[in-house]
Amino acid sequence: MKRLERGLSILVAVVLAAACSGPPDEHAAKEHAEHEQHGEGEDHDDEAVERVTFSPEAFATTGIQVAPAVSRAMAPTVRVTGTLSYDERKMAIATARVGGRIASVVADYGQQVGKGAPLAWIESPELGAAQAEYRRALSLHRLRLAEHDRARLLLEGQAISRGELLRREADLRAAEADLETAEQQLHVLGLAQDEVEALAGEGSAGHAYAVRAPVAGRVTERKAVPGRVVASEEELFTVARLDTVWLFLQIFEKDLPAIHPGASVTLTCESHPDDRFRGTIDFVGEVLVPHSRTASARAVIDNPAGELKPGMFVYATIESEPEDPSRPSRLAVPVQAIGEVEGSSVVFVELEERTFEIRPVTPGETVGEWVEIRAGLAEGEPIAVAGVFTLVSEASKAGLAEHHH
Repeated sequence: MKRLERGLSILVAVVLAAACSGPPDEHAAKEHAEHEQHGEGEDHDDEAVERVTFSPEAFATTGIQVAPAVSRAMAPTVRVTGTLSYDERKMAIATARVGGRIASVVADYGQQVGKGAPLAWIESPELGAAQAEYRRALSLHRLRLAEHDRARLLLEGQAISRGELLRREADLRAAEADLETAEQQLHVLGLAQDEVEALAGEGSAGHAYAVRAPVAGRVTERKAVPGRVVASEEELFTVARLDTVWLFLQIFEKDLPAIHPGASVTLTCESHPDDRFRGTIDFVGEVLVPHSRTASARAVIDNPAGELKPGMFVYATIESEPEDPSRPSRLAVPVQAIGEVEGSSVVFVELEERTFEIRPVTPGETVGEWVEIRAGLAEGEPIAVAGVFTLVSEASKAGLAEHHH
């Protein structure tokens, strides 16, 4: 009996095991399908939109500006190198008007000075002689003026002839001419009008004169050293305004037909690789340099912040033709709209207010302040055109994942 009960138990166990097993993996397949339907697959994170989101408070401080991507008729360009120089219309060299010894130096490198400001003082025996000559001419003029006035009174009393009055008038005119010559010599030697007037009063006659700034600007070069003996016309200071600079370019012969006065120039330099400086061609040379087969061209470059320095070597892009509406259009964005994240060129597309998608793009030709976009962006999409550095910084903090700030 016990053997029979044991056999029945085994049979029931086998039947139950078969019933519970059912078709293979049917239940797991069902669960997997439901998982896929609700979008909870294991690859979901890899397909997440890469974006940067700012809070209203943070966004207010970013300086981000948005504009749509547009198609433009971009002009052909010529890329050349060049060297920056002073804008010679806004610079001057201060020299020693007469030889002597430098007594003191007032102005130093980088100092802002006004026109006529003293830069240095020079002691000169020649100045002493000129001051003595001025005082002699001034005394003689005063004497001749008094004689002339007395002669007029005497003529009214018929004490002298009219001929005598005319003679004294001639002496007065000669004395006036001598005084004017002596005064002009003092101005040539660097004395200001108030200093000359001081000599006419009780002021002492020193032997030092001021080397003065010929123009307003900054002292960019200084050769004056106290105690140094200098000759007449020796260069001591360079004073210049650097709100504009000249860019000298060497244009190859094959490119000359495309370069003309009025063409726009955009340049970059190693000291400010992310900045673009702009100007206009105002001169194209008429003569080729034989060994290089190039001609010189000059552009005036705006430099309001003084970041460009004379002597810098730069890279320039010249728009060889003005914009022509008939030229085929290309999708383009401003140069400053392109950022770099993890080695890739990107733009930041506005998805909604304060939220930007990080969009890899393929840049093409750069023309002036515009960059052609060959792939990755559609016309009309709103992109960040200012404040891109902030977006790049935020996107780079944790790679190209979704960020909230």
